[in-house]
Amino acid sequence: MVLFKDMLIDTPYPILDIEDRGDDKDPLTSECTYCRREEWGRTHSTQDIVVVRRWREHSVWAPDLDGPGNGGWFEWRCPQHPYRWESSPYAANAPDHLRPAPSARCEHVSLGDRCRTRTGENFDGQWLCSEHSESVVARLRIEERMRQLDEAIAESDHHM
Repeated sequence: MVLFKDMLIDTPYPILDIEDRGDDKDPLTSECTYCRREEWGRTHSTQDIVVVRRWREHSVWAPDLDGPGNGGWFEWRCPQHPYRWESSPYAANAPDHLRPAPSARCEHVSLGDRCRTRTGENFDGQWLCSEHSESVVARLRIEERMRQLDEAIAESDHHM
């Protein structure tokens, strides 16, 4: 469970994981920010709603306020309007503790299709998910072991 004030920017949270979300019977709890623009009053199952905190030009951190009023812009999103991991335009202005760790989409491409997994792991200059990083991690371990062996051989030659 998370409180609105502790939500990281540019990170989707299922609304059911937000402790201070209010009454689930309140229509605003299950209304998508984008559906509301098209058709006011259309609600979704709360199980389908995710909330994303964004940081905009005039966003101000107000830790003394409760709920969504404490800083940033909150978007409610349904499956038809999913969050696509785009960064807030003013993310650099957000307080450090609200910024998520760097992450990117896995760069692995197979048969012309790019992996869709989001990852926080950068291996040898490439963003790779755990599934696609195995060969790179194995190669890096082998290279490290070879370096250690080279150093050990050089040191033993030096002592002779």
